Amino acid sequence: MTHSRPTRPSDARPTRYDATRRPPPAPGHPSVDAPADALERVERLARELVLTRDAGTTGGAPRTLVRAHAAGELVRVRRGAYVGTTVWEAATAEERHALRACAATALFPGVVLSHQSAAVAWGVPRTDGWDEVAHVCAGAASGGRSTSQLVQHTFGGELEVVARGSAGRCVGAERTVVDLALTDSFASALASADWALRVGLAGHDGLARVLSGHAAVLGRARAERVLAHADGRSGSVGESVSRARMLELGLPRPQLQVEVRDADGLAGRVDFAWEDLALVGEFDGRAKYLREEYLGGWDPGEVVWAEKRREDRLRGAGWRVVRWGWDDLADRTRLARLLAAAGLRGARAVPTEASGRREVRRGPAGRRRGGVA
Repeated sequence: MTHSRPTRPSDARPTRYDATRRPPPAPGHPSVDAPADALERVERLARELVLTRDAGTTGGAPRTLVRAHAAGELVRVRRGAYVGTTVWEAATAEERHALRACAATALFPGVVLSHQSAAVAWGVPRTDGWDEVAHVCAGAASGGRSTSQLVQHTFGGELEVVARGSAGRCVGAERTVVDLALTDSFASALASADWALRVGLAGHDGLARVLSGHAAVLGRARAERVLAHADGRSGSVGESVSRARMLELGLPRPQLQVEVRDADGLAGRVDFAWEDLALVGEFDGRAKYLREEYLGGWDPGEVVWAEKRREDRLRGAGWRVVRWGWDDLADRTRLARLLAAAGLRGARAVPTEASGRREVRRGPAGRRRGGVA
């Protein structure tokens, strides 16, 4: 059996919606922008900041900013930095963190962003929450101590520092991914690492080298596990989180981005496949039915119909199909039951529907089916 890596779809608009080839993930859910797009987004946000020190040169005065803040026209991002209330209210949690990071680098030019704050500068996706303080490397700001508005992290050895426009200086992309692997949840960190490998910001050897030279002890086992399972073939954040949940549940490891063919040619490229079970797994985010980035000008009804025909072809080729979404990923028990009903049972205990008891079962291998290219 051979695998085919995903190919970039043609820029030309086809005469019909092609459900056999999935479009790229939609930007911003969670952040899956290309590095250049992420930098442009940060630059746009940074231009919205109003600094107290610059008030005199922009036709105002610090007291004017205080009065505007009191009137609800401005929101204080941190001491000495404000942004328009409408901008703040429209911003996502990630964008608000980006504003805090940009404010920190604007007010303290010597700081080096790290962890979550470096992630927004690079556009690295995360599924964990975003802190209400900026993260920097210890020693980059005076005192070397964390404050209520700035978290400082210690580091040892050499540290790659990269300038990222209005975001200021931040640690390198591979260091950012490793820092997240040390501090974020396994699922979020795996999504970050998968994305960095997919877009070419990181390599397996580089990530391993950064971790081996990292001084951190806490979270190291998790980081090693993230790097061991990181795979640039993962097509979206949702697919990465899905794989993390499968690993946490001890389920058989799937093949990724497998092309399934029938007598008429390519039936579809599927997110996950277990050939011994003749089973296809598909992560279904609502974005592909609602967001223009996915629809590409097509009517949502046509997309739903094309997806149905695609699934019919997969089933006709001898494959069973199981689907899940973000709600299922948020509830591991619910996901475990869904996958167990499809024949995927792992070494982890899964609660049964009838009694609520926990049992350990591993499903039998199914019949081997053809049709994988």
